[in-house]
Amino acid sequence: MPCINCYISWAQAWGPTILLPVFIWILTRLGLVKRAAATTGALVPPVYGPAYLPPFIRGILAAVRLGKDEDGFLISLRRDYGPVVYLPWPLGQYFVTSSSAIQRVYDTPSKTLSFVPIRKRLQGSVFGSPRAVWTSEAMEKDIFPTHARALQKSKLEDPLRVFVESIRDATASLAASVDAAGGALEMDLAEWTMATLFEGATGAMFGPSFLGATSKEDFRRTFLKFDLAFPLLASEMVSPNTARFIPPLAKGLAARDELVQIFAAWVEKGMPGVEDGVIKDMADTSARAGWSTYEIAQIIVGDCWAIQANAPFAAVWTLLFTLQSPLLSDVRTEIEALKDDVTSKLDMATLSTSLPLVSSCLHETLRLATSSFSIRIVEEDYFLPVGAPLSPDSDLDAKATEPTASTTGYVIPAGSQVICTTRCEGRHLATAELKAFVVETLAAFEFEFLHPVLADGTAPEGRTPGTTLKISGGRNAIKPSMAEGRERGIIETAVGSPGWRSSLGKPRSRLAQRHAWTGNDVS
Repeated sequence: MPCINCYISWAQAWGPTILLPVFIWILTRLGLVKRAAATTGALVPPVYGPAYLPPFIRGILAAVRLGKDEDGFLISLRRDYGPVVYLPWPLGQYFVTSSSAIQRVYDTPSKTLSFVPIRKRLQGSVFGSPRAVWTSEAMEKDIFPTHARALQKSKLEDPLRVFVESIRDATASLAASVDAAGGALEMDLAEWTMATLFEGATGAMFGPSFLGATSKEDFRRTFLKFDLAFPLLASEMVSPNTARFIPPLAKGLAARDELVQIFAAWVEKGMPGVEDGVIKDMADTSARAGWSTYEIAQIIVGDCWAIQANAPFAAVWTLLFTLQSPLLSDVRTEIEALKDDVTSKLDMATLSTSLPLVSSCLHETLRLATSSFSIRIVEEDYFLPVGAPLSPDSDLDAKATEPTASTTGYVIPAGSQVICTTRCEGRHLATAELKAFVVETLAAFEFEFLHPVLADGTAPEGRTPGTTLKISGGRNAIKPSMAEGRERGIIETAVGSPGWRSSLGKPRSRLAQRHAWTGNDVS
């Protein structure tokens, strides 16, 4: 027979998901909950979906619509429900959708809104660290702060330099292949892009010699097997013991263990090629915590996944969208001006403050083709002001469960999850790498897509227009469309083509200049 602690644990885990929506539903039917923040003081956040449906049906509708059209769904949340809305089970989360409210979330101390519990659990459930490690005080007090400090802009020049050198080596190798093929080469642009980004980012973080000690292709294949299992591992829907009997998860866990072994051997050798930087700092901090070489390697695998899970795909989309943008000629002119300026170099300062058109293409691509969000656990009842701006003397320490008469907002109960757009610690390095890749690639080559759709939307004679983009390995992605309420942006709707293979034209005449430009300009 279950003890009282079992019932208490069940209530703590499921109470906010089941009881809160029911309570809000009752208040809504009684007319006590308003959709808009029109009154002062604390309001209960509105619940997604028609009031006549039970909460779990409304939650399922939200999950389906979120998966079908994320951009349109989030815009509709903002339009129909205001800056905060609760999405019932199976999501069971509060979505914050206005920029001002999102900023307040980030201004809130971690003792009130915390990502730490989720981050620590991922280290165990996904990356395999033993409970004694991921629950250790060292994770929160030492590891996470070390990670944040090491990824500040001022400490990223060396990783960026290594990355740029790797991209230039890759474009030079491809240029040689183009020349050998007589000036034009048909190739899989998406696969080349992802492989190039993977190798460059790996060298930037683990040193340019790291992949020399193992097969680059085998290492990437192993990583991709692990990456495919990541969502289910992170969900914790399957226990680790059971997961090894489910083929896709078993392959993912075996791949993860292989990655850990590779990094453990590298750590044992003294991490050759890395004298400082985020990986060295994380390894040293982990060693001071008394963790074994294998446990240090499990921490490192977390960083390996973080740098490779999104950036290669973002690079594919950015290149494809930019090549089809009406501003492509202007983008090339901007890149040429940078290349012609002998005082310029691809460092953090240049990539952060120059290249406005390249930056615009990247940001629009991220909006259209990525899903990036941040989750925070509400550690104590939280009042989120969303009405009139607070005065300069107002306390943003969101223990502010007692709203003042001059503020309007929502009370979000402890134990809940708050979702908003993300602000990743590695965003500075990832953004710089993506811009550098676009600059180097567009400076070196002309591209021609095979089987394009004509300007009037029809297909060339004898061909049919594609409806999806085939990225790699048979995986398809829906063509992007303009979000509701936006003017026509710099990114045209992507052209569909079978296989997304490209005809790579003869390297631009300034290719020789590019080789001359790879000296001390990035040091």
